[in-house]
Amino acid sequence: MNKFNEWLHTGESENGKLQVWCKIDTIDDEKHLKMQYRDDDGNCIGTTQIYPVNHIKLLNSLVDCYRMEYGWDI
Repeated sequence: MNKFNEWLHTGESENGKLQVWCKIDTIDDEKHLKMQYRDDDGNCIGTTQIYPVNHIKLLNSLVDCYRMEYGWDI
């Protein structure tokens, strides 16, 4: 079993009504993070959101630069 191909329960939405699930997949030789909101029965609510991991890393880096420059969290 490849743990990176399995869905991972990562917590609940801010209002606590939906579960947040994610997994990493390879699409066209590039890693992508897939995210879903699910109800208590495990049904996907809405669509699966897909983000390129490299894009996420870039955005995280930009947020870190902002924190270092201004000294406070967003």
